[in-house]
Amino acid sequence: MRCAFAYLSTALLTLAACGPDPANTLVDTSNEPAGANCAQGGVRIDVGLDRNGDGMLDTNEVDDSQYVCNGQNGQNGQNGQNGTGTNGDKIKLTQEAAGANCAFGGTKLEVGPDTNNNGMLDANEIVTTRYVCNGGAGDVVNAFAEGALYLNDQATGTMQTASVVAPAAGTVFAIAETDAYCTSTSGQPNTCASGTPASDVCIMVTTDAGATDCTTTSAPHAFVHLSANLSTHMTTSNAFPVTAGTHTYYVRGSTVDAASAGKVGLWRRGLTLIYVPDAPAAPIQ
Repeated sequence: MRCAFAYLSTALLTLAACGPDPANTLVDTSNEPAGANCAQGGVRIDVGLDRNGDGMLDTNEVDDSQYVCNGQNGQNGQNGQNGTGTNGDKIKLTQEAAGANCAFGGTKLEVGPDTNNNGMLDANEIVTTRYVCNGGAGDVVNAFAEGALYLNDQATGTMQTASVVAPAAGTVFAIAETDAYCTSTSGQPNTCASGTPASDVCIMVTTDAGATDCTTTSAPHAFVHLSANLSTHMTTSNAFPVTAGTHTYYVRGSTVDAASAGKVGLWRRGLTLIYVPDAPAAPIQ
C-alpha cells in the first residue's frame, strides 16, 4: 500500500491518505464553570474530526465549540419556600443510524430545559435537535502506476486518472504524487535540456482531461526545477465541491522548458481521491 501526504492550502487542512476510511466526527461534552461563556455555568460541547484515529477528541482536533448554559436559580418565596427555577438545560446524545439525517450514521444531539426537575431530558422538553454525522466509510480511491510517462519539451500529458462515486453532496479531496527524473545521457526519452535547470516540470489535479500547461492556471499545482540525474518527488492536492454522482479527476503533467528540447520521465504516478459528505447539521440555538 502506498501513502500520499499533501497540504491543502485552500482549506488549511492536512490530509494523510493510506487507503483508510476518512476520519469520523466526534462529540465531547464537559462542565463549563460560571464565567464569561455561561453566567450560571453549563455544558461545553466540542465537535471535531478524529484525525489521528485514536477514538478520542483531542484538543487540537476540536473544530467547533458551543455552550449550553444553565438558567438562573429561582427566587426563594416567603416563609422559606423555593422559587420556580429549573435545573437548567439537559443534553441527550444517542447514536444515529445511517439514513436521511446522516448518510453514514453519526450522533443525534438533543437539548432542552429540565422543566420538571427530574434530572432527565424528556421528549416534551426537547427544544433543539442537531446531527453530527460521520464521514463515509470506504469512499477512498487509490490509483497508482509504476512505469514512466515521458514528456517532451513544452508537452502536457495525463499521468494518472481516477473516479469516485459521491452518494450525496460533499467534497472530494484529490492528492497526486510522482517522481520526476531526467538524465544527462543524450538520445534518451528523458534526456535533460542543456544548461541549468536541466528541465522544469509541473503537475496539477483537474477535472479537465485536456488541461494544458499547469503553470498558466491559478489552480493549486507543484512546480520543480530538475537537476540532471537526480530524482525529485512531487506532490500536489486540490479540493472539489461535488454533487451526487460519479466524478473523474486527472493528474496533468507538463514540461515547461523554453530553451531546448528538454524531456522528463514521471515514475510512480499516484492519485488518491477522498470523498467527504456534507453534514446536514444546524447550529444550536
